[in-house]
Amino acid sequence: MIGSFMDNHDLPRFNSLTSDKSLSYNALTFTILNGGIPTVYYGTEQDISDGKGDPSNREALWLYNDFSTTASPSYARIASLNKIRSTLAKNPAFVNSVVTAVTEQANDTALARGGALIVLTNVRSHSPRVLELTRDYIARRIWYWVMEDCELHVFC
Repeated sequence: MIGSFMDNHDLPRFNSLTSDKSLSYNALTFTILNGGIPTVYYGTEQDISDGKGDPSNREALWLYNDFSTTASPSYARIASLNKIRSTLAKNPAFVNSVVTAVTEQANDTALARGGALIVLTNVRSHSPRVLELTRDYIARRIWYWVMEDCELHVFC
């Protein structure tokens, strides 16, 4: 079993590289639903954006104001993704499968894992996205849409 992560103590914090939360949420979605053991580096759930390099990406969590809050947007997003993962994990096909690419466009990708469809983008918030999928794929899958500020248009 391998772990998956989007940042750690040896890398810059993801939130220090962008102020666009939709990019962070897409990275979290991939980390948590991709497979393996998802690992969220402390402070990500609190939206800490310091840490473009060592040692500021290793600072103590208690140095930040209200570090124990559960009200941050990323905390809520991680909690939701964990619920989705827990629900999907009840299906052995999800647990025993690996992610495969369904379709890729310039800035978007659709991944499948055990009956779930995971759609990700690297464009900024509030950008309308269109992802084309074939009728065959939709007819054979139960899919979940996990993304913020976007709309899914399916063309059959």
